Amino acid sequence: MSAPVADRYDPFAPEVLEDPYPSYAWLRSEAPVYHVEEHDIWVLSRYEDILQAVRRPEVFSSNQGVSFERRPVPMLVAIDPPDHTRLRRLVSRHFTPRAVEAGWRERIATIADDLLDRAFAEGEVDLHEAVSEPLPVTVIAEMMGVPVERQADFRRWSDATIDTTGGVLSEENELTILEFAMYCQELVDERRAHPERNQGDLISVLFGETVDGDRLADDELVAFLVLLLVAGNETTTNLISNTVNDLLERPEVWAQVAADPRLVPSLTEEAVRWVSPVQGLFRNTLSEVTVAGTTIPADAKVLMLYGSGNRDTARWADADRFRLDRYPEGHVGSDHLGFGHGIHLCLGAHVARLEAMILFEKLAQRLGAIERTGPTVRGVNPAIRAVKSLPVRLTPR
Repeated sequence: MSAPVADRYDPFAPEVLEDPYPSYAWLRSEAPVYHVEEHDIWVLSRYEDILQAVRRPEVFSSNQGVSFERRPVPMLVAIDPPDHTRLRRLVSRHFTPRAVEAGWRERIATIADDLLDRAFAEGEVDLHEAVSEPLPVTVIAEMMGVPVERQADFRRWSDATIDTTGGVLSEENELTILEFAMYCQELVDERRAHPERNQGDLISVLFGETVDGDRLADDELVAFLVLLLVAGNETTTNLISNTVNDLLERPEVWAQVAADPRLVPSLTEEAVRWVSPVQGLFRNTLSEVTVAGTTIPADAKVLMLYGSGNRDTARWADADRFRLDRYPEGHVGSDHLGFGHGIHLCLGAHVARLEAMILFEKLAQRLGAIERTGPTVRGVNPAIRAVKSLPVRLTPR
């Protein structure tokens, strides 16, 4: 079977960026393995095909980065075994559900209340700017032990880094990313020079070694700090904003949650599937491979469309319905691709879940009414289901 002609789907088309789901449905039905000739990328859109591909890092590699551009970096998300296995082993114990819950629930709740206090006092706010962005940025900054006062810089650096995943390449972007890396290098250098400042935050922990004497090299530390600051806020920010945006269209769903906050874990997990804040990440093929009857050449860039896989009616007959009862035990037993899958399952997934759940719990307790005061503004990155503005009026109970 030859590859389809790329005249029906372009991930960068404005109408696709605004609402990609009709295109996803067409891809799954008509061209599950699709070559976008203009950008020379291949696209996988079906749940099962994506699932099998991400389980095969020996074919679908991350060693040239997971963005549109080929950018090899010593970063957890962008390396293959055995290096990936080693780095994941060094850091994963700090991101287990138990560790995250025990260490951060109380502090996240305080931050969420403070943000909501200010938002309710103002009444009309951009929810994205007032709540969705500062919550995860503040949390990850405090977890790492870096100044929360640099929040504006973190946002700017994160935006520039994320833009590269969607093919936004410019000299300004490159200089911003370099500035980001230099800041992280300064953090490492400072902690090396002043070990007495290591107080149990994530940076301090990452300087340590395992029982067998292994430890992160400086370039690995810098890359991991970059990853934490970006992934630590981008996924959660867009999960929260997109969920609130979608619930504004489904007031009956939010009414159920407000009446019974015990539904928050299932709301959050279904929102991860439904929203898929990371719509897709790239891999590069190490060898020729055939998927769904179509042959993808070696050294090809392949976009794994998690957002499409999560709406695949071959996996869930009612995939296009938002259901509060789909994941009654929250993340336990969840089967979506919202946080990726396989060896590259998002390391910070439980942090993102906890932040979102706590905020939704607070809204269920405190929110009397919410209404739009303007249109939702979206980003232009096909890899991220980004919200840039969500103007609303909030009324407390």
